[in-house]
Amino acid sequence: IGDEPFAVLFGDDLVDGKVPALKQLIDVYEKTHSPVIALEKINRKDSRKYGIVDVVESQKSKVERLHEIKGLVEKPDPKNAPSDLAIIGKYIITPEVMDALTCAQKGKDGEIRLIEAFRMLVGKIPLYGYEIEGKRYDTGDRLGFLKATVDYALKRPDLGPELREYLKTLIY
Repeated sequence: IGDEPFAVLFGDDLVDGKVPALKQLIDVYEKTHSPVIALEKINRKDSRKYGIVDVVESQKSKVERLHEIKGLVEKPDPKNAPSDLAIIGKYIITPEVMDALTCAQKGKDGEIRLIEAFRMLVGKIPLYGYEIEGKRYDTGDRLGFLKATVDYALKRPDLGPELREYLKTLIY
């Protein structure tokens, strides 16, 4: 990788959108030349499942879906969540993030997480989050996996019509 930015894409996060999620992140990187984290608005009650970002509020960020990050919290209690913007498994990483990872502390489970590197960089370099456009599926969750499978299959001309008819027989 050397001194080049690169993408990190978690295999259990799928996004079905007009513009691929990675292309959306690349477009943001090309404007900012800074690390970019994919975000999704969630219900705050679900914050325990995600890393949550604290962002600089602005009217522009609400319109453009682009947020400057001023903090990150790993799986906070809903009452302590700084926002409703959750980190999803897609990033544009720069060399500064890789350097920070070499100094990052291991978590309680003994793993080093990307969020630790990002936390170390807050206030040192600009960090951005972008609310990805499209429908996100968490295929690491059994129900999320099933929803993705059905939705993607329904779009296929070779499977969709027959699957649609079958699904109609299941609705009571």
